[in-house]
Amino acid sequence: MITIFVPKELRGTHSRKVYSNAKLQTDIKNIDIDFEHLIENFYGYKIDEKWILSVKTTVSEITKTRLFDVHGEPIYIIRTAFILKFKQK
Repeated sequence: MITIFVPKELRGTHSRKVYSNAKLQTDIKNIDIDFEHLIENFYGYKIDEKWILSVKTTVSEITKTRLFDVHGEPIYIIRTAFILKFKQK
């Protein structure tokens, strides 16, 4: 689940509720919203003296719910995948 900061005219009614995954899945407004990948970078992490781990997160699906957070921002469900690469130094 992710909250997107949007212009005031796109905000909804504030809610202090904590939504379960089941509730989010039943309050879908737009399924599989079209999007375009603009930038997807790998981030490198030194594991030890011999290995480097590269990690990239990529979005696979964006779904908008009918629900709003405490600030009135719309709540989206974002499905992601991680791409991992290990390499020796």
